[in-house]
Amino acid sequence: MRLIYLLSSLSLVAGCGNLEKVSRSDWLSVEEVISKASSLDEQVITVKGWASIRNEDYGIWENKNDYEKRSSDKCISLLNFYSDRNRNKELDRNFVLITGTFSKDVFHDKNGQDVIRLGACSQFGIRFIEPDGLRKFSD
Repeated sequence: MRLIYLLSSLSLVAGCGNLEKVSRSDWLSVEEVISKASSLDEQVITVKGWASIRNEDYGIWENKNDYEKRSSDKCISLLNFYSDRNRNKELDRNFVLITGTFSKDVFHDKNGQDVIRLGACSQFGIRFIEPDGLRKFSD
């Protein structure tokens, strides 16, 4: 199963020219990722979610309602951003697709050392693959 996610995500990255048009079978919802967190840890995946890229909210939720309720257990932290603030603003408060490496525990580094993280999300995180690993979702 991990191999399927990895191969699917790598094929998306390889075809960066058309990342906006992705079929439903190529991405997971935030809820699906959270429910499968242990098996997806350190895997390259693609996730669809509602993004908040402002202040300390840097994360994606299943939908705007989960964000408004501040459901931290239903959120995945965004672990990196574009250096272009205008690009981040364009993605903020929109549904996005993220292709990147998922982490089930962002409060510890690979050596088990504690990491202090400020933000709205719980322990899950994703570091997108540049240049187009974070982009607006379009049907």
